[in-house]
Amino acid sequence: MCSSILAGRGSDSDDYGDIAFWVGKEGGAGGKEGILNALGLLGMVERGKIVSIPHEDGPLPAALAQIPPPELMSSDGISELSDLLSRLHDTFEFRVELPGSEGTVVHFLVGKAEDDGYCGLAGVGVWAGE
Repeated sequence: MCSSILAGRGSDSDDYGDIAFWVGKEGGAGGKEGILNALGLLGMVERGKIVSIPHEDGPLPAALAQIPPPELMSSDGISELSDLLSRLHDTFEFRVELPGSEGTVVHFLVGKAEDDGYCGLAGVGVWAGE
């Protein structure tokens, strides 16, 4: 499969995985910049650029939309991840492209949990030739 579920198969690196984060109610209130600020990563925007990623209906990240469903759901880990992510609502995805970093891109999937706090996944991908 791939090391980062957010970066998907397009990433040229297997060195990075995804991590979960929780920023609470206030952390997500400011949208993308609010998430980055709550994670202490707002400085990335000064050097890079935020790009929205169209998010399909459903709990899984957009990068997985290109994988055929039988292959995708054959993994217990993906099924479990799908179940967990389906508990989020108002989900959105974005990435921060870092110039001069040899194609390093930081991906985010964010949503509201049942108690209205924001949480999600962050992962790093490397795009050769970017």
